Amino acid sequence: EKKEERSLKINYSPIIDKLDIVQKLMFIVEDVTEIEKLEREAKEVLEISEIKIKKLQEIVSNDKKDLRLFSREVGLNLELSKNSLERGDLEELFRAAHTIKGNARIYNLTGLSSEIHFIEGKINKLQKENLEKDSLLEKMKSIHESIREAVENYIHLSKEIFGDDVDETV
Repeated sequence: EKKEERSLKINYSPIIDKLDIVQKLMFIVEDVTEIEKLEREAKEVLEISEIKIKKLQEIVSNDKKDLRLFSREVGLNLELSKNSLERGDLEELFRAAHTIKGNARIYNLTGLSSEIHFIEGKINKLQKENLEKDSLLEKMKSIHESIREAVENYIHLSKEIFGDDVDETV
């Protein structure tokens, strides 16, 4: 009636007589849709937790002083990234992202470095497209936000470990 997709688990059990001859088959049909949904959700939570643990391990490989320095440097480059939006300068956006990626590598933040590397690929594709200024600026804004979110995620986790004064940009 509702045209919902459901997952069914089907088992069977033979019904035998005294001579061990199968007389009938009993089919047992069980709706396992909710169980599968819960399993998927649990798997997603586990994956998110594993990513967070990896990021935390990267962060604790540094000391607080190094993370404060990283925060300052990345803050300056986020500002360059933001300024590139005002001028519509795709090259400046790329340089800011590239510098953030390099700084992340220096501080052994390989997850962040990988995220920014992926974003750099988007910038490279954008450089090859011939877009109108408004469309270009919208895509650049989206890229800047992606960079900012990735960095802020690491800064937030750093604060959880070392305290709020890790981030000097606030």
